[in-house]
Amino acid sequence: MYERVLREDMHNVEALIHLGMALGGVGEADRGLGYVDRALAMDPDNPHALWVKAVTLFEAKAQYAESIAVWERFLALVPESARDAGTARGSVLRARERLGGPQRPAPGKGSP
Repeated sequence: MYERVLREDMHNVEALIHLGMALGGVGEADRGLGYVDRALAMDPDNPHALWVKAVTLFEAKAQYAESIAVWERFLALVPESARDAGTARGSVLRARERLGGPQRPAPGKGSP
């Protein structure tokens, strides 16, 4: 379905994100990240695209350091009280734990 949307509008950011997420969910993480990166090239501050990229890097690719950078970018864009902000901060802590690094809290919006 998303591929059909993209044939008609190759700049549809939401279709790119959802196709990337779907591909990541069926074991095609690299291909899925390509679509998400295309969406981010068009809309670098898209929280949904950042979320999908961070989850894919963390869960499918075990690229913990890379996922931290994306989670922190996401956190800089959303209010600290946002529903997903707590989950993102927890993901940063889990990624740091898997890297054997310090367990300091992830910064939120407005953090130094």
